[in-house]
Amino acid sequence: MDMPTVRTLRLPQRLSALREPLEQLLYAAVGFVMSGASILLTAAPFGVAWAGAAAPDLAVSATAGAMAGYLLLFAGAGSLRYLASLALLFGLRWALGFLPRHRIQFYTPLLAALSIAVTGLAVILSEGPTPYSVALVCCETAITATAGMLFVKASRALRAGATLTRTSGVCIGVGLAVLYMGFSAFTVGGFSPARMLAFCCLLFCANCLSTGAGSAAAIAAGLVAALAGQPWMLAVYCAAGLAAGVFSPLGRFGSAVSMTAGALLALAAQRPPSPSALALAVECAAASGLFFFAPPEVIRRLGLIRSADAASGRMLRQAAVSRLTELGQALSGIGTLTGEIARQLETIRGEDADQLLSRACAEVCRHCPDSPRCWQSGYRDTADAVGQAFAAVRSGRTATAQDLPPHFVCPRRDSLLDALNARAGTVRERRAQRRQLSQLRSVASDQFDGMGALLCSLADSLAGYGCAPDATADAVSRALRGRCRELDELSCYLDGEGRIGILARLPERHAARLSSPETAAELSEALGEEIGEPQVSLRDGEARLCWSARTPFCIETAFLQRAAHRNRYCGDDCRILPQVGGRAALLLADGMGVGSPAAVDAGLCTELLERLITAGASPQPALRLVSAALLSGGGEERLCTVDAAILDLFTCRLDLYKAGAAPTYVLRQGRAAAIETPSLPVGILDGAEAERTTLSLAEGDLVVMVSDGVTDSGAGWIPSELNALAAEPLDQLCSGLLDAAAARRTDGHEDDMTVIAARIVRS
Repeated sequence: MDMPTVRTLRLPQRLSALREPLEQLLYAAVGFVMSGASILLTAAPFGVAWAGAAAPDLAVSATAGAMAGYLLLFAGAGSLRYLASLALLFGLRWALGFLPRHRIQFYTPLLAALSIAVTGLAVILSEGPTPYSVALVCCETAITATAGMLFVKASRALRAGATLTRTSGVCIGVGLAVLYMGFSAFTVGGFSPARMLAFCCLLFCANCLSTGAGSAAAIAAGLVAALAGQPWMLAVYCAAGLAAGVFSPLGRFGSAVSMTAGALLALAAQRPPSPSALALAVECAAASGLFFFAPPEVIRRLGLIRSADAASGRMLRQAAVSRLTELGQALSGIGTLTGEIARQLETIRGEDADQLLSRACAEVCRHCPDSPRCWQSGYRDTADAVGQAFAAVRSGRTATAQDLPPHFVCPRRDSLLDALNARAGTVRERRAQRRQLSQLRSVASDQFDGMGALLCSLADSLAGYGCAPDATADAVSRALRGRCRELDELSCYLDGEGRIGILARLPERHAARLSSPETAAELSEALGEEIGEPQVSLRDGEARLCWSARTPFCIETAFLQRAAHRNRYCGDDCRILPQVGGRAALLLADGMGVGSPAAVDAGLCTELLERLITAGASPQPALRLVSAALLSGGGEERLCTVDAAILDLFTCRLDLYKAGAAPTYVLRQGRAAAIETPSLPVGILDGAEAERTTLSLAEGDLVVMVSDGVTDSGAGWIPSELNALAAEPLDQLCSGLLDAAAARRTDGHEDDMTVIAARIVRS
């Protein structure tokens, strides 16, 4: 179904259209402010470092803003030198424009440092070099290179909208510190907005992160203020940040009041009193009020480090729990069977054959007057004779007098033989029980191994999952919660291939609000990429909806079956899963024989495979569990060939898994080829593994799966027949192959026949 056309753009989309000019303006403004940031009013290389850190498409704006800042803000005597550095840097960037755009941004901070060094050395040579001036130029060069590298990491993290890490957080913190130094020169009626925002940052770090974070931010703010020529602010910031962090358990009110009190105490303790004490007190009180009355949603959005980490962990946990829950439901039937096997292993007990026969011998000899002579003086002869009789019974024969040696003389020989033969049935029964126990243990072990492999493969796939950027998660939340307020859980994640995934859990009665194509269209608009319609699962009054990126490809399918001897039931069973987590699956199973027994086994295989693959399981461990299920079925021989084709609808990669199945035929670029892999059917051996083959296909290619009834009279004719039928509709192609196979049967033997055809097309 085509997605509905969106006729109106919302405000976020309108703002996104202005993103480029806004970024240009922002980079120019930051360059302007950073140019006014100086260390002890002598060195101000940060405007040059910012121009060097700017991406190629923003370099002109950053350079122009820095030049304006050096002309209007910088109070030192070296403004002309910094302007020359910017001009040299711009020329070097232009000369190196042949470098790849994604790599030049990492070289330009070094070019900025080189510009500072060259202009500094030129000034030194013109005025006469001194050790102090040379050392100052070297330090300024190192500061420029370091600051440029940090600015590059900070700008890339902010532009990408990625979750804030410790490294990117430090880089952004350094950038904010430099902005504070440059912005501190601006005052409004004697009050500094930069100091007020610094107090807000202290409150935020102490209240929303931790006491340690508040203390670290306070020390950093004090050091930056001291470097900017305001040493009295070091004690004020440290006292304010420490007080805010210690009293943060009291909430925002307690943290704000304690920070104000700490700052006032630090101001009162200064001798002589600070000339701007009143202004600092007002700024601190204004910052406290701004933080206290800020909406909780704003505080949450600004809490990048802790809240993003918590949100990431929560989203990943929800995604993992949902996937593992679905897999556990699919395995519930096999788990019940395994529990029953364990109970049987505990209840079945029995003596071995020799113990049973020894007991029978003891019952006969107990009341015999010759027993002491036989089992004492004649022990060796008696034991040898009894051992030969035991051997006859254990072999399944009836013990007779001919099985006893001639020298064995026993007055109760006939009674002894009768007692041993009476135990023969019990011996055979115990032996059968032990064989069955051994098989049950093997099946249970195979099931546990299969489930372990299944969970390991799922864990491997989940290991590549990551949290979607905050901007993406917020856009998804607004779109879905705007349509349904009753969402219990909402997760937005990136899978191992970096593709978007959305999981929502809500009451079943509200599922219709979100399962419509209009919801997918709204998500596509909000995220800027095509989102497919959701997969919906209902259980116990609850609905789970899963959206993912729309696949560029899909499949057209058809299948046709014919039962042998016109039976009511076909011994083959097939399933087609057109869309399961970005994959399509074709399943074909052929039970041993014909009629209803074969149909039951084939249906069991495809049903289990469908459930497991739908739940996200890998086909190989899933086939192992299917084999264990057949082995545990009543002790009779139950074989089944299984053929599974898994097609990635993003990349057109085809994975074929075969367990004794007939060849699969692939028509690529007009040429048909047979894919045949020797393998064993499921249910024949413990631990049997399916064989895997991987192919790369493209749009228009055709995949054809057949059961062995189609190839009984030979398979060499199928590729040419496929070439002849390739242009026909898929249902006619299936019918043509079955007709050709039936016409080639000349031995009078019939078998169930199935053909599945799938063609790759654009979505």
